[in-house]
Amino acid sequence: GFSACFSGKFNMNQGYAPQHTWIGVGTRIETRARIRGNKNGFNAAIWLQGNTQSQASDPYSAWPRYGEIDVMENPVGNITGQNNAHQTVHMGNQATGTYKNPTTQNAISKMDQWNIYWVEIVDDHTIKMGINGKTTKVITSADLGSASGEWPFNLEKNPLGFHYLLTLGAPSAWDWDITIFLRSVGIRDLLLSVMRLVKRVRSHLVWKSIGSDFTQTIIIVSLPVLICTILMRIPTIKI
Repeated sequence: GFSACFSGKFNMNQGYAPQHTWIGVGTRIETRARIRGNKNGFNAAIWLQGNTQSQASDPYSAWPRYGEIDVMENPVGNITGQNNAHQTVHMGNQATGTYKNPTTQNAISKMDQWNIYWVEIVDDHTIKMGINGKTTKVITSADLGSASGEWPFNLEKNPLGFHYLLTLGAPSAWDWDITIFLRSVGIRDLLLSVMRLVKRVRSHLVWKSIGSDFTQTIIIVSLPVLICTILMRIPTIKI
């Protein structure tokens, strides 16, 4: 999904951007948020990822070795329901079978009201997460078992710290239902936008009858029309 907020992504070669805040051991982040509206097909999320991912030569630049903390995920659909806040840590090495994702699922009756979702990187071996005034999950390097050396939430593995993201995750692969998602985003508005795109492309393209330019033109103009045709034939959607 796209990022509504993207902060703290430092690159070793570019240095520290002055508008960013370093996030690492000893940091506690509290995000006050309300998740409301028609959310079906979306996965609103508050999360952190290790900045070592930007260092291509570092063996910890691959997911999930650089570490990910999902402070709050709210996947909404037929299976996941509406008001669940998932909190998860991703770590370890998939190649060696040491990947771990300890998680907790928290039912929140009033998720459309203001709640505080928080995470604290307590020390080199401990992470705490919570909602409002309650601690909901404590994760330590011991959760990696014999692979505790893979623990990425420290200065050794992430000397550049972590970056903070707010995303909508649309459409959500966690519980994807195309008809529910299209109703959520407003199928009429979507169709009108696509038709405007078709009209704009037709009015600005210079048609050529030979070579790849002609083929590309056909694809550019035909694809939005095809999308409209498919959407119009979905019987469960009321235009």
